[in-house]
Amino acid sequence: MNAKPISIPGVLLAVAVGSGVLPVQAREEAYPPAFSQVDQNQDGYISANESKAVPGLSEYLITLDQNGDGKLSPKEYEDLKTLAPKEGGGPSPAPITPPAPVPMNL
Repeated sequence: MNAKPISIPGVLLAVAVGSGVLPVQAREEAYPPAFSQVDQNQDGYISANESKAVPGLSEYLITLDQNGDGKLSPKEYEDLKTLAPKEGGGPSPAPITPPAPVPMNL
């Protein structure tokens, strides 16, 4: 009988992945999260304090708060999607344009 050695780490890894202990692929979180997930007290608005739970949102609160009441309505929150990149991580800053080259007359 020709027995081949078994790799214990390989077997453990296969068992862990197969049992769901180790994820094969990381689950991607939606950005921005649903309004109802951020509105923790369910009052219909996202306060400055609640906005801290979403990366980048507190920095854009003043920009998004169109009526200046210090909180975001569902409509105002939807505007975050225009600032958010396609892949999570919060709003991306405006691109930096390098200065134009200066012609040199030698």
